[in-house]
Amino acid sequence: MASRRGGPSKSFTIFAIVMVVFLVLGTLVVFGGSIFSSGPEEDTLPIDEAARQQAELETQVAENPDDAGAAAILANIYANQGNITEAVPLYERATAGRPDDGNLRLAFGIALYRGGSFLDARVQLERALELLPNSPSPAYYLGQIAQQQPEPDEDAAREWYLIAIERDPESVIAGQAEERLAELDAADATATP
Repeated sequence: MASRRGGPSKSFTIFAIVMVVFLVLGTLVVFGGSIFSSGPEEDTLPIDEAARQQAELETQVAENPDDAGAAAILANIYANQGNITEAVPLYERATAGRPDDGNLRLAFGIALYRGGSFLDARVQLERALELLPNSPSPAYYLGQIAQQQPEPDEDAAREWYLIAIERDPESVIAGQAEERLAELDAADATATP
């Protein structure tokens, strides 16, 4: 009988590695690659490593369809790459395995919102709103949906932005909600004679 070590799970370890690689890639983009390399040939190594790690994660998800953690990580990667079509089934699989994970519901809702699936996004964000009672993010994105849906509802958008601000007034998201409210007020002021 094998004993289980007390270390991090394989999914968490892969997630941590992928996040480090993306941070390195982000640093390379910001600083032009010059802080880590002596020449342009070295700039491609982190990208190759990220692709290799993504491929390993894809294999893990294919081999372990019940691994909600790995599915969530891969869904986030796809969503951040703008590949919402690939991300959605993975988010569905992950939320089936972790239905009360508010951060997962939030990420899924944001991905759906960015993909233009406002009704589905609203379902995920409303659930995230329940599961994350102190987070301003679900309310903010519900405001974005109300404002940007085919038939915009500016009153609902205002209410959601106010809820976002109320939940965490000092957060970056609250600042963004305040900016959206100011934009709505400015639009109302120019529309009113």
